Amino acid sequence: MTGEIREPEVITPKPNLGDTNDENSIINLNSDDEPNNISRDQLQDFLNNVMQAIRAESAKQTAALQEESKKQTALLKAESAKLTSAAESL
Repeated sequence: MTGEIREPEVITPKPNLGDTNDENSIINLNSDDEPNNISRDQLQDFLNNVMQAIRAESAKQTAALQEESKKQTALLKAESAKLTSAAESL
């Protein structure tokens, strides 16, 4: 299996045209690929959305784990009480 040598990606600054934002775009120099330029603000919005989704999922899983922990703690206390009672009756 042979590898393919590809041209690197180049980050070029957009010219500042007065009141426009000075953003960088990622430009792919591979002629076989579709151009997929994304602005810095778009990338930041995307990353913020991903982080928000991760936090939401993490909070949901943490809540489920805490609930399961409460159940297991209650079971452990009940079993401990049974063992204490059994040991005292000996």
